[in-house]
Amino acid sequence: MMLKITDLGLSSTWVGNFNSQKIRESFALPDNIIPVVILPIGYPHEKSVPHINHEKRFDINVTTFYNSF
Repeated sequence: MMLKITDLGLSSTWVGNFNSQKIRESFALPDNIIPVVILPIGYPHEKSVPHINHEKRFDINVTTFYNSF
């Protein structure tokens, strides 16, 4: 979705920290729908730039682990 949004000349950002109950109430979502992310869409400000940490990544060994059962 974010790639298509950018392709259309718009911008978006991934929001994962929000009050899901407020979102459920605002959009009258049924109990079986649990929002896990918000993707606001709009036109980017002409002076907007990515956050300084945008390109920083943890090493894969920090974010991934394997269990041997």
